[in-house]
Amino acid sequence: MEASVLTTSSLRRRTRFIGLLAGLIAGVLNAVVARVLMRIIALLAFGQGSFSVGGTAVIFMFGVLVGPLFGLIYRSTLYRMRAPELVKGLLFGLVLVVTLQVPGLFIAPEFAAELMAVGPLGFAVFAAMNSAFVLTLAALTAWLEQVWPRDESRKAAEASLTTVFGLLALAGLALLVVEIVGRSLGIVE
Repeated sequence: MEASVLTTSSLRRRTRFIGLLAGLIAGVLNAVVARVLMRIIALLAFGQGSFSVGGTAVIFMFGVLVGPLFGLIYRSTLYRMRAPELVKGLLFGLVLVVTLQVPGLFIAPEFAAELMAVGPLGFAVFAAMNSAFVLTLAALTAWLEQVWPRDESRKAAEASLTTVFGLLALAGLALLVVEIVGRSLGIVE
């Protein structure tokens, strides 16, 4: 009986670790893509554009903090569905759009105005970035499930990194709550 408890505990630890790691990697990759796409749009729409340290830091902060949170949520929920990774990723993207992004456009009308500054191209790029994130997350999660050892050989590393990545995810949750509630109440601009 004790062995099955350890096995269940090991599987839960592995599940959390893979979700958090896949989310972190997908979040950072998406931050790079987002920054490059924003630069391209600025050049196409206005003929000029530059990278600011503050703007770049905010984009990477969101990727590093919210990525692990979404990775953990995805790995713990939709990943378990019996469907192709593409379907699971797109379904997770739809969940994020409905629960966070569409309401976010109403909570932060200035963000919607920024998107519309370049017209439909802004929304198309925003949608492409979101799709890239969820599809990268789905693919990374599936890949890590295949390549990450199922034995106890990396137990210490999994436990330590799960703690670090879990703290990032917790900070990501706090960031989302502050942004959503703060903007809804007019406290955060």
